[in-house]
Amino acid sequence: TNSLGCQVRCVIGHSKGSASVLNYASHVAKQELEEGKDITCKCFVNLAGRYRVPVIHDPLSKFGEKQRAEMLAKGFFELKSAWGDERIFKVTKEDIDAYKFQRVADTPGVLVHLRKDSSVRVLTIHGREDEVVPVQDAFRFDEEV
Repeated sequence: TNSLGCQVRCVIGHSKGSASVLNYASHVAKQELEEGKDITCKCFVNLAGRYRVPVIHDPLSKFGEKQRAEMLAKGFFELKSAWGDERIFKVTKEDIDAYKFQRVADTPGVLVHLRKDSSVRVLTIHGREDEVVPVQDAFRFDEEV
């Protein structure tokens, strides 16, 4: 039961988000197992998720030269909303560091807590012609669970 009084029964993640929700599900499972409880989150849906998110990744490479220079000089840069509205986001070094931390997902190490309860179900959905995340990641993921 979370702070809102709800029980999370299933989590869904896409691409990098699959690593985040897998980490969440594993963290909750570990905590419940340590407390002698049954695992409540019995379902994980992996939508084109990476098997192993690359550890060597510079999130700043996603931004332009001007933004990278501003980050180095000022410790932040401003980013206009991609939704076509007037919002401007301040991206800080802390944001980039947090993003780097989220990208490091050791899938086999995380799955160990979910494997302890055979009632946890995993559904992987992945397009055969995905050009960003290789479909082989889906097969490797399936082998682990």
